[in-house]
Amino acid sequence: MLFATIYAAFCALHVNTIQANETPVIRLKDVHTTQLAQIGFLLQSPMTATVHWNADTLHSLIIAPSHAEFTEVVSPSAANIVQVIASDSFGTRGYIIFSLVSLKYVPTHLGTLSLFSDSPHRAMLRQGEEFVLNLIAERSFLSNAPCSGNIKMYGMRNTFGNFAALALEVGTDVMRKFNDQVQCYISTKQKPENTVRVETKCYISGIPIGNTDKYTIAITIDDAYFFALAEIEGNF
Repeated sequence: MLFATIYAAFCALHVNTIQANETPVIRLKDVHTTQLAQIGFLLQSPMTATVHWNADTLHSLIIAPSHAEFTEVVSPSAANIVQVIASDSFGTRGYIIFSLVSLKYVPTHLGTLSLFSDSPHRAMLRQGEEFVLNLIAERSFLSNAPCSGNIKMYGMRNTFGNFAALALEVGTDVMRKFNDQVQCYISTKQKPENTVRVETKCYISGIPIGNTDKYTIAITIDDAYFFALAEIEGNF
């Protein structure tokens, strides 16, 4: 128990460090549509980024890692869904899905999306220890098109084991124990420049010895979806 407390405190301090980091796992800056209903944005990620349009995984764009520079990206044709996945040598670290209800042929500026997470993609968890899966999502809106208030947090274990579905309000902090294995802290804030920030830390424990469970946490802010995930193996 003492080890778990120290480990959780260390991870909390580490999360505070990445909150001040100006290089998220994924940043989509100046998301907009064109008169041809294309979706465009400036992409920055320190990891390899893969871009899919309209859930088409056959025709994707792969962009090399960059810690500072942005790459201009525009869909090759009309699109209402874009998925950007950040990966390193260990696997997928996080991804963003941006979805419009329908094709938008009027040029529209849709703000900036940023995803932060420093949780390892894979971990071995001994009995009595805790793993912290964290996700920070930010969405900046234009002053004339603020957030509608549709903010939610979801948690999933393996393929069909949803453990959390929670509606959130700006300016609130929530600590919720969802089951014997998962407890999450969620904070939702309004930042300057019309930006909504949602911070989530889920403390995971009790993985059976020999089992490998895949945990995913997701944040939705209006029509943007942010995901972080980890595979956790139970050990002695």
